[in-house]
Amino acid sequence: MTEFTRLTEKDLRSIELQESQKTVLGMPGGVSDEALPHYLAAPQAWACRVATRDGGARLIACFGVVEQIAGRQGVAWALLAKGLGHAHVALTRRARAAVADSGLPRVEALVRAPDIEALLADRPWLDAGQRVSLALATPTPEMRWAETVGLTPAHLLRRFGPSGETVMLYERFA
Repeated sequence: MTEFTRLTEKDLRSIELQESQKTVLGMPGGVSDEALPHYLAAPQAWACRVATRDGGARLIACFGVVEQIAGRQGVAWALLAKGLGHAHVALTRRARAAVADSGLPRVEALVRAPDIEALLADRPWLDAGQRVSLALATPTPEMRWAETVGLTPAHLLRRFGPSGETVMLYERFA
């Protein structure tokens, strides 16, 4: 059984992040105390739980769309725990609906992309579109998920953030 409920502060504070989300763009993963009220107030803010063998429920995801510019632009986000298992399909469908139902003209996400710096060193003539295509040739799990929730790759951000990761900007226009 997969259950979706309105996101709570307890959900955001208690989710046990999968390894790939413990650090995001060189910063600790999760939601900061300062940003917490903003995430909780968003119309699209959900928690996902799966039934456990002992009759309880385990939190496997927190996700939604948080507005950055009121009524105009938002950022799709997800915090995922280990062991999504059989709930992955239901979770992805619900996240796709959250993006589509946000009511915002623009929704975007920044996701980890493959490190293509070595390939670009030999190909300095590649334009921005070709660099996106190069990254799409070896997509990360984050890139694949962004596409399955309805976002489209837009631009590759090289050496982005404090840790200098390669990041792909995804977007959706209503």
